[in-house]
Formats: sequence, structure tokens, C-alpha cells
Amino acid sequence: MSDDDPLVKEVDQNFVVFEQKFSELIQESPGKFVLMHNREIIEICDTIGEALRLARRLYPSGIFSVQEITPKRVNLGYYSNAVRKFSD
Repeated sequence: MSDDDPLVKEVDQNFVVFEQKFSELIQESPGKFVLMHNREIIEICDTIGEALRLARRLYPSGIFSVQEITPKRVNLGYYSNAVRKFSD
């Protein structure tokens, strides 16, 4: 994937916003998963499966990211989309 890839741009931009809101998110929703699109938090879900199902319904283009709210700050955005593409 190149820097011109819309998915890469989406994930990178969403992750910047996630990091900016991290302190608030970790206090309010630790261990949950954030569905993000277009640099906005769309939904906070209990499981990654729930977040992916919602994302598939709302964004059939596959342009979204999912981020786990964890102190580890692991970027799952690309991974989430890869799971979606290969599990369909």
C-alpha cells in the first residue's frame, strides 16, 4: 500500500485524532473499540467484531478504521480492514 492509498490516509488521519482524544477515551471506555471515519469517532463498541459489523454496514467501501482503547496504543486500523477484506 502506498501513501496515495485512501485506506492508508484514512487510518493515519484517524489515528492522529485517536491519540488526541486518548486521555478521555481511556478514562471513559477502556478495553473497548472505536470505529472511526473521516477523522471522527463514529461509535464506541464493546468488541472488535461489533465495530467491524457496524463499519461494514456503514462503509461498504472499506474506508474506516477501528482502534482498541488500551494503554498499549496499538494501531489496529489497517489490521481491522485487512480482517474485513479477507474474511468476507
